[in-house]
Amino acid sequence: MIAFALSAGMLSGCSSQTDDFCDALSSQFDMSGLQRAIDAGDDAAITRQLQQLQNLRDLAPPEIHSDAVIVIDATVDTVRAITEVKGPNGETMPVDTTKLDDALANVSVSAQKLSNYADRICHVKLRR
Repeated sequence: MIAFALSAGMLSGCSSQTDDFCDALSSQFDMSGLQRAIDAGDDAAITRQLQQLQNLRDLAPPEIHSDAVIVIDATVDTVRAITEVKGPNGETMPVDTTKLDDALANVSVSAQKLSNYADRICHVKLRR
């Protein structure tokens, strides 16, 4: 599973959509909370964390949106496949593991782009 920890820095002048994304990234993108929820087997907390990731994905500005979708959707689907929780929108269909395998095989380029964007534009460090 993709796991990130973050350390936030100062935000610089960006467009308001970028500001919103950067603010959310620095305040909400906490994969350690998701990990704790998984470790505790707390399905409600896992679902809340997945919803938070999906909200972050939806805030992504156009220049990074497709990469955010790839990374976050792969993360959500991986967590759902492992824990069998409902999706962030209440999805109950099992995750298609063949599609998930394909997504995971191709996620590294998008993850690097998202990490670079977070560092360069949002001044937030995402680490594995």
